[in-house]
Amino acid sequence: MRVLRSIFSAVFLMASVLILATTVSCGGGGGGGNNTPPPPTTGSMNLTVIGLPGSVAASISISGPGNFNQSATGSMTIPNLSPGSYTVNASSVASGGSTYLGSPATQAATVIAGQTVIATVTYAAQPISVSVSPTNPRVGANGSVQLSAVVSGSSNQNVTWTVEEGASGGSITPQGLYTAPATTGTYHVRATSVAGDGTNFSRSTITVSALGGFHIYPNGLETAPGGTYTFQALDDNTVVTTVTWSVDAAAGTVTPSGLFTASSSLGAYTLRVTNTATQQQATVPIHILSNVTLNLYGFTDSGTLFSCDGAFFGWELHPDTGIDRTVAWDVVEGAPGGSLLNMDWYRIYLGAPAPGIYHVRAVPTADPSKIRQRTVTVSANPSVGAFQSTSNAPATTRIGHGAAALPDGRVVITGGCGGNPGGYLSSIEVYNPGSNTFATFGASLLQARSAPVLVALDANRILVCGGEVAYDSASNGGEIIQIGAGTVTTATGTMRVRRMGHQVTGLTTGPNAGKFLITGGMDEPNFYGTVSGTTDLFDPASNTFAPLPQNMELARVNHSATRLNDGRVLIVGGNDGHSELSSAEIYDPIAGTFTYTAGHLATARAYHTATLLNDGTVLIVGGNTVSGHPESCEVFNPATGNFTAGPDMAEGRLFHTATRLNDGRVLVIGGNSGSYRYHGTAEVFTPGPNSWAYSGRMSKPRERHTAVLLPSGKVLVTGDLDPKSAPAGETSN
Repeated sequence: MRVLRSIFSAVFLMASVLILATTVSCGGGGGGGNNTPPPPTTGSMNLTVIGLPGSVAASISISGPGNFNQSATGSMTIPNLSPGSYTVNASSVASGGSTYLGSPATQAATVIAGQTVIATVTYAAQPISVSVSPTNPRVGANGSVQLSAVVSGSSNQNVTWTVEEGASGGSITPQGLYTAPATTGTYHVRATSVAGDGTNFSRSTITVSALGGFHIYPNGLETAPGGTYTFQALDDNTVVTTVTWSVDAAAGTVTPSGLFTASSSLGAYTLRVTNTATQQQATVPIHILSNVTLNLYGFTDSGTLFSCDGAFFGWELHPDTGIDRTVAWDVVEGAPGGSLLNMDWYRIYLGAPAPGIYHVRAVPTADPSKIRQRTVTVSANPSVGAFQSTSNAPATTRIGHGAAALPDGRVVITGGCGGNPGGYLSSIEVYNPGSNTFATFGASLLQARSAPVLVALDANRILVCGGEVAYDSASNGGEIIQIGAGTVTTATGTMRVRRMGHQVTGLTTGPNAGKFLITGGMDEPNFYGTVSGTTDLFDPASNTFAPLPQNMELARVNHSATRLNDGRVLIVGGNDGHSELSSAEIYDPIAGTFTYTAGHLATARAYHTATLLNDGTVLIVGGNTVSGHPESCEVFNPATGNFTAGPDMAEGRLFHTATRLNDGRVLVIGGNSGSYRYHGTAEVFTPGPNSWAYSGRMSKPRERHTAVLLPSGKVLVTGDLDPKSAPAGETSN
């Protein structure tokens, strides 16, 4: 009975506990409540990362609601995420020289409460590739351009640079600075990744231009602290404005327009420019100096000259900016020691009247202690007669003008550079051999020009053909000076191209007899333009230019053209825009063809003279020669088509004149030696013995002058050595 009472008590206690528990679970209140748990309020993300080597950490960031941001370096589960949109960003990872890219780089993951969202990032090694900038730059001969390379797929950005054409294609430093060869053309520079297997490369195709390509002008600067200079970016000879400038920070500042201002920090720096349109780059060195230096160049201490000669002296004063750049020049011995012609950027010393040793001195104003001087040895003039001055002087100083004789012996002179205030000239003067005087012609050229070619069309008309008319242009037209009418008119039509350094030769045989053959030349001065192989005809009957369909075998400028006794025209040498030429060709006016001669010059040359001798051969004299021997001459034989060497002149000469005299000899006058010596002497060539001898001296040295044979057998010389000297005319003795 006691046992049964105990069992009943236990059962009653358990029932009470169960009732109490149920009541607490339901939150109290009557019996019979719901037992379902509440819904979840958060979710989770299961991030899986694959593809990386085991020891390499991923670079992943997860962002989401409530400024949530967490990084991950590998696979992981992220719990308790608030519902919403999350972004998983996978950055590249570098390891072992390789770059691993995560894919997708960016993905969206939506977290839902009570659920797990899956995000997977797959890494893969990126292939190694190289990109080079700029890809197609243009640079001048012997110029430089900075190349850069970016390596993708590897953390190792090092590359090796090579020129595919080898040494003939230029050179490049380990830092990517390419220096072009002297020969124009197209070359290829290769950048190869050192992290790859040798097949991971890219190339830049570089055009080397004779005109400079993309470059900075000037090509460097030396300046004192605080000095300023405005640089220009050029592509060939065209200014480029789509550029950005920069300079080493310590060097100073450079404005968007290229104005550089030097700092006070002495040293060597680099100025850079980038063409934003093409990504071409160019650099120049800048040196900030405190020390003034003066260097002389030109006529050397070992040189000698006659009293009638002149010597060229130039100077370099450093720094280029930031200092007083004036230099005082004089002759140490005073007036007895000679005189100086003061040009803007050079000086010409005129020899002392008496032989002796003299000294030309230069003193920089910025530092008078930096005196420089040159010793000049003056020897006695050759023992030949002097030229005679004309009764009056020309009205205008001229160099590089044109002259032609009318049948009555009068000489028409026009064009050139000089005068007051200088520049291109349009005035015309006429020399009368009867009175030995010059007179100003009433009319002027319609277009001022230098280096025109003048030819007499008949007893009253002179053709003025081509020539330089601006710093960057030549003329493609002509003008007719009508002496009797006192007028100047424009010729009809134009030549096929603009021409200077061309030749005009009268034809005497073939269907174009009586017309003038115009050959070669170039369309801009200073070899910035294009040398032409085209030809034209001028018809004096209609005053009209017309194209000749045939071109020369080669494009030529500053060549010679000589009509042979049989009417053919011999064209010799010149320059093709890159170098002097040794070839020659003949125009046959009957067949209408240009054909190379059998032989060629032994010495390539331009600015030479070519004179028809009485026996039908042609004497080629001096000029700018690749051998550096402007005293040499050669003789062309039309019967064989070959050239043979002639005897050397006593002096090397270019920018000289050569005139066949009535007795068959050839008088060569003036010019310069090619080594900074201007000649006041003349030499005469005698056929038969083929010998040279001095034959007179002028009142002063001359180059780019004219020499015209007069009815008396004398030769009229006009033109001066520089545009600031007093004009003077004289005739040979």
